[in-house]
Amino acid sequence: MIKISKIHLKEHYIIECIFNDGVIKNMYCLPIFEKHKNIEGINNLYKHDVFSKVEIVELGELVWINVIKTDLSNCSL
Repeated sequence: MIKISKIHLKEHYIIECIFNDGVIKNMYCLPIFEKHKNIEGINNLYKHDVFSKVEIVELGELVWINVIKTDLSNCSL
C-alpha cells in the first residue's frame, strides 16, 4: 500500500509529502481548508503554530490531533 512516510513543512499551508515508494509531492492545503470551512475546528489550521503540528498516522494519512471535531453519531458501520 502506498502511503505517506515523511513530511516537511515547506511554507505555510504547503506540506511536502514523501511516499513510501519514493515519490515526492507538495500538498497545498489552503483550498482544502476553504472547501471544508464548515467543519468545526478547521479554522484553527489557519494558525501557523497549529498547522505545523501535522502528524502522519498509521495508514499514512495526515492529521492534526485534537483540532478537527467530528460527529460520528450518525454513521453506521
